[in-house]
Amino acid sequence: MRKALSLTATMALGLMAAVSAQTVQTLPQGYLAKNGTQATSWPWNNKISTGHRCMWIYDSSHFKSTGPVMIQKLRWRSNSRYTTWVGGTHKNVTINLSTSPLDFKNASSTYAKNHGKDKTAVFKGNVTVTGSTHKNGRWYVEISLKTPFLYDPSKGDLTIDYIRPAGTVSGTMVPVDTISDSRSTWTTKSNRIQTWNSSTSATGSVGPYTAIVEVTWLPAKGLYSNFAADKTSGPGPLTVQFTDKTFTSSKGGVKSWAWDFNGDNKIDSTVQNPKWTFPKTTWDATYDVALTTTDGVFPTSKKTEKAFITVDPSTALAVNYGAGSTSTPIPTPIVLPTYKRTFSSTLSVRGFHFIAPTTLVITGFKAPNTYSTKQTNQTVTCYVLAKAPSSGYSPKAADIRFHGTGKANAVLKATKAIVVLKGQWVAILGSTHGSAANSLFRNSFGAGRFKTTVLGKPITLNGLWTNSSTRTTKGFSKLYQTSGDLGRVFVHVAGNTMVPAMTTIGLPKLGSTPRLSIQGKIPGAQGGVLLLSGGRLPAPVKTAFGNLLNKLPFYLTVLIPSGTGQIPVPIPAQSSLTGIVLNYQTLIFDLKTSTYGMTNGTEWFLGK
Repeated sequence: MRKALSLTATMALGLMAAVSAQTVQTLPQGYLAKNGTQATSWPWNNKISTGHRCMWIYDSSHFKSTGPVMIQKLRWRSNSRYTTWVGGTHKNVTINLSTSPLDFKNASSTYAKNHGKDKTAVFKGNVTVTGSTHKNGRWYVEISLKTPFLYDPSKGDLTIDYIRPAGTVSGTMVPVDTISDSRSTWTTKSNRIQTWNSSTSATGSVGPYTAIVEVTWLPAKGLYSNFAADKTSGPGPLTVQFTDKTFTSSKGGVKSWAWDFNGDNKIDSTVQNPKWTFPKTTWDATYDVALTTTDGVFPTSKKTEKAFITVDPSTALAVNYGAGSTSTPIPTPIVLPTYKRTFSSTLSVRGFHFIAPTTLVITGFKAPNTYSTKQTNQTVTCYVLAKAPSSGYSPKAADIRFHGTGKANAVLKATKAIVVLKGQWVAILGSTHGSAANSLFRNSFGAGRFKTTVLGKPITLNGLWTNSSTRTTKGFSKLYQTSGDLGRVFVHVAGNTMVPAMTTIGLPKLGSTPRLSIQGKIPGAQGGVLLLSGGRLPAPVKTAFGNLLNKLPFYLTVLIPSGTGQIPVPIPAQSSLTGIVLNYQTLIFDLKTSTYGMTNGTEWFLGK
């Protein structure tokens, strides 16, 4: 005999059904039981004060769904190498999700090209990284989405985008579990793009790693109000274009839209994609925006975004704008990691390798003379390969594009320009040494997996070494990769030029002392002059010193010896200063050679 279920039992069964409907899966699929081995993976252990950006693209085949899904939660796992960490906080993080218009294999180094039209900021705020003691890694970062993200695997791959602006990260964290992939087999069916020292760069370095991330989702069924705006802050009066992003599984689609733009519970518009102008009132005027929709099938859905629009924001902000310039081009080698130590060996010669992001013309080389007793000679070998050198690779004659021994402290120039095509690998070995045949090699070491650029494009320098004397073998030495420190060798590339730069360390908050970090980058410069004004020029003005970006007059000028350094700028804790805009640019000069340079502009918006 059947008995009627009590109301409590019925509710419990309903809750169980709802929970069981959730799908929790690990991306990449099949890696739940595996641990990553990359000790330098990002982003959750990144504490660079200038910010960080990391983007992953996962193939749609990872999702075990025959239709659209609503992503509810994301979790990242700690790296299995580490057993104990304190944990901490990442401030002002933004997580964007979208459907990638590009296949993961064809991921672009330009971030915007990997985002679809459905790009949505699913999280904004501080992220807690949980501390723990654990041997094999654990889920230590969890982000629940306030509004689920609608994702249809049939429309493309999933893009997950992490952005942390400039500012200090508190605590002690460890990396996420990151898997190294082979681009010949694409075993993980995923890709990564990242910029390790900036959150504002438009481009990043692509591959070859991917993070292990857990995604929780529900089948998309029902009505979910959602919207986006072309801007969420700016000077008033502020006109904003709103776009309806509502999802319904009803075949009839959405039937009605009701917008409230100022939180007064009165309907301001009933069109699908309205435009609304918010008035200029006072600093930091915020507005709640709500959208209520119906489809005639499912219950009415309402989404409210608190303080979604800010008019005349006074939050402290530092923005770099314009491009630095010089009066004459200044050739320079590819920037290397900072010198750490010198390694001496009878045979072992160190270096690095990287993949060319575009066609390069290499013109010369120099091994840094960093040993305490300065060396008299140097030997450098350059290989150009079709793929990354495998461990124990024996180079062929066609691989060796340059091999030479010469005096230390000089640039060893190639007699014939070395042309490297996009996608080819450049491998460099080089060291200083004495003039005797048995003199020790003095290898200058820097940190491995170093992120740098060539011709304005990001590259990653990975360690390389050989256990043979390149002087004796003339470069025909077996090559080995290393994930540790790399050997520093300067590589000169035609068209690679230095331009002065300026960034902000800290934020220009009232009562604080942010710093302007100025990198003169002109060898032999005697000094620089920091220029302070009250606005940008509508277009750069060409001068004999470079492009001027800021309006006249200059309210303040400060002399900077050598043109490189950090300038502290105390800001009084006076509320009357809220909203003031300050514009900086720095002139760098080398009077001996009549070489001048102007940095990019940096604009400060003073705030609380």
